[in-house]
Amino acid sequence: MAGMKEFKKELAEMNSELKSLNDHITELTNKVIDMTGDVSSSLNNTATELHETNMTVRDSMKQATDAVIAMTESITKILGVLSLGETARESLIKGLGLDGLIPDFIKKRK
Repeated sequence: MAGMKEFKKELAEMNSELKSLNDHITELTNKVIDMTGDVSSSLNNTATELHETNMTVRDSMKQATDAVIAMTESITKILGVLSLGETARESLIKGLGLDGLIPDFIKKRK
């Protein structure tokens, strides 16, 4: 029977150690769960910030594109007017009969 009492005592000590280990594991598990929640929250915040940044960049690119289109249209109109002015000047010179009298470097402006 003495062997049985020692065996029960050892089992009781092992049970106590296992309960202690279980408590530590439970504590660590709870910490991991808390950390996971914090990481998840941080990732959600980061995703929101990235989405807002992407929207801002997209709006900026659209404004830049619209500005380039407007400038291109304006330059095209100006070039069209300049081209008409050049054509009118050449027509005037020919109409006045000065075509052969004026040297080319004076007639054409570059």
